Amino acid sequence: MSEVKIEFSIIGDDFFPEEITKLLGIQPTEAYCIDDEFLGGSEKSIPMKRKETCWRIETDYAETIDVEFELRKIYNLIKDKADILKMIQNKFCTTCKFVIVIYFSDNPILGIDRDIIKFAAEIDAEFQFDTYI
Repeated sequence: MSEVKIEFSIIGDDFFPEEITKLLGIQPTEAYCIDDEFLGGSEKSIPMKRKETCWRIETDYAETIDVEFELRKIYNLIKDKADILKMIQNKFCTTCKFVIVIYFSDNPILGIDRDIIKFAAEIDAEFQFDTYI
């Protein structure tokens, strides 16, 4: 089976991730601020600085061929928060993004249901696919 992970990120330059957590009532999987230091590179040993501020929720990797099933896990957390997400975008000049990460071993089902597409359009979110063989 393929492995699939879904991420939903709010990305910008100047906001406090803690404020996003409070507004959405959801604890992020990861959050960081612009210029925060971290260890990067292939061996996670090179000192680097973040180029953006980010608030992110994500699923764990799941062995599945059904990408939409995993995407619904994130969608179900935020589907009733469109107005808050739009307010966050307007107030903090942020971008929302769904990232679908797939490690292929089988041919996954790559479909996104109409209600998820409508929601993404409503909050002006992008979709990104990261695929690996």
